[in-house]
Amino acid sequence: MTNQIYLTPSVNETLQSLELSEKQLQDLDTAINSLGESIPQESRIVFADGTPSGGLWELDRNGWRIVFRYDSQQNAVMVADIRAKTYTAAKTHADNELAAAS
Repeated sequence: MTNQIYLTPSVNETLQSLELSEKQLQDLDTAINSLGESIPQESRIVFADGTPSGGLWELDRNGWRIVFRYDSQQNAVMVADIRAKTYTAAKTHADNELAAAS
């Protein structure tokens, strides 16, 4: 049975604000669609909250970091956040530099 995939309004806004190439769009589409087939083995829980799904999950694939919640009873995936891995790494590095300077 396949999972229904939903995007939060903030994810839709983020996607509209990004200027993605055709290749980036294809890679992102492939990564998101993989969540419809099954929860990939390389995904992991990043915030445990005691819900039946275990919490918020993260999938790193095709240059994207996708944060989602999985509802096994409803066969649904709610994508909560999408970031390019390079953006996430650069932001983390900048945050660490700011913290060290304080």
